Amino acid sequence: MDEDLLSVFVDTHRLLDFERSQKRYRLGLGTGCYGPEDSYQLLVEPIEIVQGPDEANWQPRDILFRLLESMDYRSEDVEFVTVSPRYSGDTLEDVLSQKTIVAVGRVLPGHTISATHRYLKSDVDYWAIGSIEIAVQD
Repeated sequence: MDEDLLSVFVDTHRLLDFERSQKRYRLGLGTGCYGPEDSYQLLVEPIEIVQGPDEANWQPRDILFRLLESMDYRSEDVEFVTVSPRYSGDTLEDVLSQKTIVAVGRVLPGHTISATHRYLKSDVDYWAIGSIEIAVQD
């Protein structure tokens, strides 16, 4: 296993250990720029830490979330999203532990993202700026 993938594997297990007691999040799309009553409020759960595209202006790591209920967006089914901190200084730990402004990408139909390989920018559609916070605690 190469060093980057090993690091993602370790990060996934360390961060998601925290997750065992706090499983679901409320993801509000657009909340970061349009106000609190914006377009979508989704319930999501984290899957794993993934490596983002090796491209300018892309985060090196994102969190892959699964929508608890898939949704239709412009006649395409949305089941998974990638989430990364929007502002410098915010971390993936912040995303999982407090309300944080985030960048959200929807995983395109027919594309699979996992921690075993770096995903490509063609696998996602940069979707929105939003906010994420813990929705339900066990």
